[in-house]
Amino acid sequence: MTDVPVPGLLRRGDYSYGIYLYGWPIQQAMVTLVPVRDTAQQILLALPCILLFAMVSWHAIERPILGLRRRLSFVAARRLEAVPSVAAAPAEPVRP
Repeated sequence: MTDVPVPGLLRRGDYSYGIYLYGWPIQQAMVTLVPVRDTAQQILLALPCILLFAMVSWHAIERPILGLRRRLSFVAARRLEAVPSVAAAPAEPVRP
């Protein structure tokens, strides 16, 4: 855990992948469309757009897909099949 204060709005999801995914293309679009050459101003202009795309991506795409992964993942299905057979087997006594 970190001691850096995080706004409540940013605590509602894992936006890191969306920031990684959309950060560069959005920043490049801003450089092309907005004639600002100061790096700090470019970052300040692009950051809200990047965060917005990351938040929408998390809540509309990533989180719902992660919720479906048990049904869609072949590996997860195989692991879930193996668990009941192990749990149904009688436990062997532990010998010292």
